[in-house]
Amino acid sequence: MDNHRSLSQAFDDLTLAERANSFFARFPIFALNSTALIEDEFERLAKEQGWARNSTAYRRNRNRCLIEEFVARFGTVGGASKLEKWQELCDEVGMEDAPNSITQCKKALNSVNVNLVDLINARRAGESVKCFRTRKELVAYTRKTPGKIFPKELAKQDGFIRALLVQLY
Repeated sequence: MDNHRSLSQAFDDLTLAERANSFFARFPIFALNSTALIEDEFERLAKEQGWARNSTAYRRNRNRCLIEEFVARFGTVGGASKLEKWQELCDEVGMEDAPNSITQCKKALNSVNVNLVDLINARRAGESVKCFRTRKELVAYTRKTPGKIFPKELAKQDGFIRALLVQLY
């Protein structure tokens, strides 16, 4: 596993099919800024589409957006190189040496305190993601910062996301 692989290279490696699976690909007229914060781009799209902030359409589309953007940028646990994908995620959250098995990767990721929306944003911008020292700090940040709560019901469906999921309430 190459620990020196850049984040922007990881985005460049996305296939056209993976990019097409991005939530925003459904809106070809929308001028997407692929390096902007996901929550800002979604808010801009919601405004263009007329989705009121507390509406069902807004919530449903925001959830869909976050899940599809995560999958488009990180892939899913399926596929031929499962271990490699897990190791890439370990590298992404700042682990010096990624574990040598999927089970070890999951255990290691379970102790990482990272906001999932921030993880997407870091990949979008080609930057490192902020990791919090404690779960308490992560929970406080996630609760108080608008747009940082990832849809829990959907997160449980994907192994990568589930490994990083933190109980907020």
